[in-house]
Amino acid sequence: MFKTLFFGASLCALALTAPAEAKTLGLLVGVADYDTSNGIRDLLGPRNDVSIIWRGLKARGTKAEDITVLSDGLPVEAAYPVLAGAPKYANIIKELDALALKAQKGDTVVFYYSGHGSTQPDTDPAAESAPEPDGQDQVLLPADVGAYDPITQSLKNALVDDELAIKFKAIRDKGAFVWVVVDACHSGTVTRGAGDDVARSVDPASLGIPESATRSVPTRGGTRAGAFTSDEGPGSIVGFYAVDAQDEAIERPFTGYNLPMTGEGKRQRMGVFTYHLHRMLTQGGAFTYRDLAQQMVADLQVDKAGGRVPPPVFDGDLDQPLLGGGLIDAAPTVLGSLKGRVMEIPAGTLQGFEAGAKIAVYDPKDPKTEIGAAIIADASAISSTTENVTWAKDVTPPEAGALPLKVKEPAVSFVFSVAPPAGDVTPDVARAIDAAFGA
Repeated sequence: MFKTLFFGASLCALALTAPAEAKTLGLLVGVADYDTSNGIRDLLGPRNDVSIIWRGLKARGTKAEDITVLSDGLPVEAAYPVLAGAPKYANIIKELDALALKAQKGDTVVFYYSGHGSTQPDTDPAAESAPEPDGQDQVLLPADVGAYDPITQSLKNALVDDELAIKFKAIRDKGAFVWVVVDACHSGTVTRGAGDDVARSVDPASLGIPESATRSVPTRGGTRAGAFTSDEGPGSIVGFYAVDAQDEAIERPFTGYNLPMTGEGKRQRMGVFTYHLHRMLTQGGAFTYRDLAQQMVADLQVDKAGGRVPPPVFDGDLDQPLLGGGLIDAAPTVLGSLKGRVMEIPAGTLQGFEAGAKIAVYDPKDPKTEIGAAIIADASAISSTTENVTWAKDVTPPEAGALPLKVKEPAVSFVFSVAPPAGDVTPDVARAIDAAFGA
């Protein structure tokens, strides 16, 4: 027990030694413009990707000044992040080193990358604690990536998985938690998408990497995503990856999602993985990274964008608490129009306003006060309509007008497939299937 004489001095000492409040720091990298002479096609989605992830982090309590964004071509407007520089190799490395200096014990550090990926030969597997089983390093391609150098057997200015793992370890050595999110390909097998889909990968051959250097021992269903998230370091780490080492990350048009966005019409693109990540991150309800991963997988099963969706990969300490907690309040608020007892909403399935979702209606003079609730009865990609609104007790229902609202409970949606038994189907079985599911 402290003596009275030393009580004041003890309080001062405690104040001086008390740890700073834990915070979230972010480095968001979006690479859209490349040197096409190197065989790398430009992308459209990364500018929108970093913008909505920046908004998503802010919705979960991260301060704008704690998020560094490296990208290009973003409008100078309040709805977009202020760029700290171009997404070039030296800038990315400099900002990662700055995070290692700035991070403190208990902080969360988010590294997000959107752009092209590829592979190159692993030139020194003996020096690694976990050498690549396929003999290939996975690389992310900054804006100033250069051609393959046959002497060093590497791409100039490529971000190699082993180098990134070292940078993340330096942050974790400070006792910080690291969340790595990569919306890019690693296999580098495809350079063109189908229809509106564009693959975020670059064929190693187009970068000058000889075929003999890309021959490898095939892996058995294993991903090399874990190369970014090694077990070394006191701080925990989690990795979210758009695809495994053998698949293609893709971007598509997402017209009208989380406006404003860059591009018009089909040029208003995003990474499919980033779209689902942002949807689940802002709808709330996830308390751990495992919760968030499971919600994303479920959401991917009913992807509204059309076309095939590659399965994502998650690794690391997924049971860590999610930054910002399970913030249902992070869900985006929109203005709906009251027509009688029905709300017409200028947002649809692309924003999470799906048939069956429960919405909360708020007082326009006090947006934190809930005054009504309703279920969405019908929804298109960009608009929706509710059933009759149920008003809270002692609330005089307004006759018409614009009212703030947001999704309070997301719809439960899934795909259910049924096939008849093999062989001949008896009349009774056929009638039962038709009665339950329709002809």
